[in-house]
Amino acid sequence: MTDADLNAEIAALRQLLEVTETVAMEQAAHLESTAEDLKRARDQAEAANTAKSAFLANMSHELRTPLNAIIGYSEIISEDAADAGLDAIVQDVTKIHQAGTHLLKLISELLDMSKIEAGAMQYLLEPTRIGAIVESVVNTAGALAEKNNNNLRVEWERPDGLIHTDGQRVEQILLNLVSNACKFCEDGVISVRICEDGDDGSLVRFDVEDSGIGMTPEAAHQVFQPFRQADSSTTRKYGGTGLGLAISAQFAKGLGGAIDVRSTLGVGSCFTLRLPVGDVSDHVLLEPQQADAPGAPDSLGRARVLVVDDDPFVHNLALRSLPSERFEVLIARDADEGLAMAAQHRPDAITLDVRMPGRSGWELLAQLKRDDALKTIPVIMMTNVDERSAANALGASHYISKPIRRQTLLRVLEQVRRVSLDNAVLLLERDDAVRLSVAEALAEAGLPVVQAQTGEQALTLLDSGEITAILFNPDLDDMDAAGFMERLRETAALASIPVVLMTDPKMSDEDQLMRVGTVDGVVSKDTSSIDALSVRIKAAIEAATTEKA
Repeated sequence: MTDADLNAEIAALRQLLEVTETVAMEQAAHLESTAEDLKRARDQAEAANTAKSAFLANMSHELRTPLNAIIGYSEIISEDAADAGLDAIVQDVTKIHQAGTHLLKLISELLDMSKIEAGAMQYLLEPTRIGAIVESVVNTAGALAEKNNNNLRVEWERPDGLIHTDGQRVEQILLNLVSNACKFCEDGVISVRICEDGDDGSLVRFDVEDSGIGMTPEAAHQVFQPFRQADSSTTRKYGGTGLGLAISAQFAKGLGGAIDVRSTLGVGSCFTLRLPVGDVSDHVLLEPQQADAPGAPDSLGRARVLVVDDDPFVHNLALRSLPSERFEVLIARDADEGLAMAAQHRPDAITLDVRMPGRSGWELLAQLKRDDALKTIPVIMMTNVDERSAANALGASHYISKPIRRQTLLRVLEQVRRVSLDNAVLLLERDDAVRLSVAEALAEAGLPVVQAQTGEQALTLLDSGEITAILFNPDLDDMDAAGFMERLRETAALASIPVVLMTDPKMSDEDQLMRVGTVDGVVSKDTSSIDALSVRIKAAIEAATTEKA
């Protein structure tokens, strides 16, 4: 190769290199431009998603506020008309109530799906009694079953068993499954079965089976997809958004479980929810309102309730639902007025709306908890949207979702009233399921309860406040029953407290008393009815207290 040829080759290579560098720079610039476009698109999508979430939240509030009034007033009118024997009015108002409730459910489903898509759904995990969830679902779905002449059956192995989960979400899932079964089944049977599952019993299984229209395999495969039902004819005939099962499946996934379905067209369907039981052994279930209860009631023996809400319907609901002989109701229309009235009147409880003109309910709750004179007052948060985790974190004692049912409001405030009027019974029981069941039954029977799992926990609670009586199972994990009684009796301030022994029906009372020593009352757990047991326990406590006095 000559020098001329070599120079020509070098020149060609240099030209190729220059072209390559130019192309590379152009590609780099194009990639940088594409990256900037993608970043702008991502920012726009995030902004749009944020705007959508804000829009849905605001619209949800604006739509729910009048709906809450419609549902609440229709419920009040229906009950008043029924008391007056105006059956025709009851029927018309019931239809208004049902229509309002249905519309509210559709709005809630859209908001829930938006939260799920945005990854903003939160779960509040706590020890929850399975029986309480199922009872609430059955009570709510009973009217739906009757509407289509269905027979609703419930079968469970351990109604008092505990599960560590978000009870409200599980109830929402089951209610959706049972409601669907009631809707797609006529003159049939709907069965709800609950049992342990998994090789080690680490799961609980809920089966909701119906003898309704059933589905084809193709329809069953897509039934958990958003906005999808079995087919278009199902949507036309039965209505709905097609979001219920999709939301339920996402809730189950968020709680560590899953939902599946078995179905045969024309025969029926069986939806199965599996959830982890979780470990609840480390939890001592103390009722927050018992620890937060303030001082004495007013001179008439009434509990003073401060209602902080800008909605006149809520004011009217509280005034009409809370009997004047048991409650004194005070009204505040914004956070500033609420804070001033709380400082002036020191109420036994405060119901607090989240969204109000000016400062929000969250700001007022935080300020109440920072004030040493007001921080022990129980606060019941009432809101249109699910913000239980925020309520729990900020120290609220209770949480009520709107629309507010007058019975729910009365039940919660009756608990506060009982605690403000009377001292509590200390329940010492190592078994979580038994302790929770007995405590709930006694509270329903009018006895406020604080709970302890071990003897040391019980003695600590006894040192921290006044107790009306002690109810305990002698089978303790950390000390023998006689040792517990000895430490109890050797303390002068505790020696006069009545003690009632809750005995095992497999052992005679005499045998158990030999292990414990002298007590003021004995009641045997020899009945399968927790309500019957609570009546006997209450009678034993009252008798022991009277004898001590």
